[in-house]
Amino acid sequence: MAAATRGTSSCRRATSRAWSSSSRPATGDVDLADARLGDVSLTANAGRAVVDASGAAALRSVTGVVNVGAMSLDLPATSDFTGSFTVGAGKLDLCTAPGLGLRVIASDTGGNVSSRGLDIDSGQWESSDYRTAPHRADLTVHVTFGAVDINPIGGCK
Repeated sequence: MAAATRGTSSCRRATSRAWSSSSRPATGDVDLADARLGDVSLTANAGRAVVDASGAAALRSVTGVVNVGAMSLDLPATSDFTGSFTVGAGKLDLCTAPGLGLRVIASDTGGNVSSRGLDIDSGQWESSDYRTAPHRADLTVHVTFGAVDINPIGGCK
């Protein structure tokens, strides 16, 4: 999981390994407000990650892997960037800020990709403001027995 210090342009890598005798999965929350990020890599394995990058000052690329877990990611609208996500038997919620045009190329095997509750079959989808938005994100998602929700009804949590 990536983390940044608020108000600075530095980013540090933080790794968390949690073990518990309880049946609850490990959880983690990351706030990347004001961070100037190049490439960000996120992973949620058998746990839950909540990442707020909506206030990040800059981002070049983001990759994410969710395996038998869940991740919620708020994307920034402050720069153009690319992204690639793989979900296996898990759930990924992607939320966009106003001003970010989004293009998604999706593929799924026994999974589901949707935007605001409407299914996106394997193929390409663009937000209505993709061509006119001040910033754009081009994302590729592959889902196997899982789900990706783009701007889910009720928002990212």
